[in-house]
Amino acid sequence: MSALASQPAGLCVFDIDSTLTRNKTANELVCGEPMPTGLSDMPCIDCIGTKPPEKRQLAGTSNTYPAPYGLPAVQRCLDMGYEVAISTARGCHGATVKNRLNWMSKMGYPDSLVTSDGQPGPNFTCGASSSDASNVLKKSAGIQTMMTKYNIAPEKTIFFDDTMDALVAVKRDIPKINIQLASRNCGGQWCPQSCGLTKKEFEWGIARTTDKPPSNSI
Repeated sequence: MSALASQPAGLCVFDIDSTLTRNKTANELVCGEPMPTGLSDMPCIDCIGTKPPEKRQLAGTSNTYPAPYGLPAVQRCLDMGYEVAISTARGCHGATVKNRLNWMSKMGYPDSLVTSDGQPGPNFTCGASSSDASNVLKKSAGIQTMMTKYNIAPEKTIFFDDTMDALVAVKRDIPKINIQLASRNCGGQWCPQSCGLTKKEFEWGIARTTDKPPSNSI
């Protein structure tokens, strides 16, 4: 940050899979909110594969579907004067991270998270190893780096993730941070109809950083 930059009001940190994205089989009945159209749902010109164009997908975006309130949540945080960051358990150099970055770039996520050519932005943190399972419990360091970078207190930081173990691990390492479970329909673990972040979950989470925290559990 430059010396003249204003102090952010807070920090929103998002996981990607099943937080900013949803499972293909998730639907409005399960999630209670409309399913937005994503790149994998739409006809394309720059297509891959031999299927008819309306059934093909943009290169690098296969099987990636937007959560009901993923991109809107990021924009809401920015509109509130918060900084935004990504914390994923995926290995930094893995094919899945490249896929997600390409998808995020085409969906219009801000350049602090992903560059226009699909490279990690300055606020994108990922696993140091390729083992996603071991990385799930190691997100605290990246989140702390973002908090330090912007001089944001944990009380003004909210971390959204669909994995309860990841949330608990971060809360253990940064006790005063706020946490919010995404894909609550899956109960804090992977399931085949994970919704990703809903508007209700976002509202609960962001309220934790204000003077009027919600009464619900995560």
